[in-house]
Amino acid sequence: MMERISAFFSGKSRQFIILFAGAFAIAFGIIDFITNAEVSLAIFYLGPICLVSWYINKQSGIYFSILSILIVVAGDLESTTLTARTLVYLWNACITFGFYIFVVWIVASLKERLLKEWALSRTDPLTGIANARHFMENAEHALSLSRRHGHPITFVYIDCDNFKEVNDELGHMQGDDLLREVAESIVEQSRLTDTVARLGGDEFVLLCPETGPANQKQHIARIRHSLLNRMKNKAWPVTFSIGVAVYVRPPESVDEMIRHADDLMYSVKRRGKNGVKSRVFK
Repeated sequence: MMERISAFFSGKSRQFIILFAGAFAIAFGIIDFITNAEVSLAIFYLGPICLVSWYINKQSGIYFSILSILIVVAGDLESTTLTARTLVYLWNACITFGFYIFVVWIVASLKERLLKEWALSRTDPLTGIANARHFMENAEHALSLSRRHGHPITFVYIDCDNFKEVNDELGHMQGDDLLREVAESIVEQSRLTDTVARLGGDEFVLLCPETGPANQKQHIARIRHSLLNRMKNKAWPVTFSIGVAVYVRPPESVDEMIRHADDLMYSVKRRGKNGVKSRVFK
């Protein structure tokens, strides 16, 4: 049930959520006005407040808290004569408003924490690019779109030659710096629609949607040139073995795509490293 509700609101615009929550807040206000001050509906306003706090932001939750408490106070004072008891209602309203703000803070903080955990679970901690899990999710989505629209797709497997020597001779800190430089270089030379990921160790992958035989060579050459320049500038004795699998028609699975590019990359390794081998799959 909760998953259906989450899926429903996740696909809606901010305007829709505000109107939806506002309609409920006003409906509770009307019911509150029709009944009397002895029957408090203040707790039901937490629904709209939590909704906008989660799906929009903390500020929206505060605004809805103010709106809700004004409706509550208006309903209470309308059904109450202006006596000393009025102060009791106002005091209760202040306590209720404080509780609303506390709930807004809890909901917004929980969402922020969950988003951070979600990002960490999909990000390589060393380089800041996508990890294997995130890559597989993006690749499945990209393949689905390619099949639907009949667009080509290119997958690139990049392995750092002689990386172990850098780690052994210069230390792991230099090795980590090298991997960060590699990730940064690939990202800089890639398009926003491409997915760059580190599968582990010194192995990187690049997924290029809507990239076919006609335009992949220039794209890969630019990436390789940038990588080699960075290694030269840092005086690191590292080159790159690159396998490029180009699909005019999308493959059956992501695993098949990885296997093809991996085989092409290892064929470069066997020929002496530092090169690119591509194959077009039709």
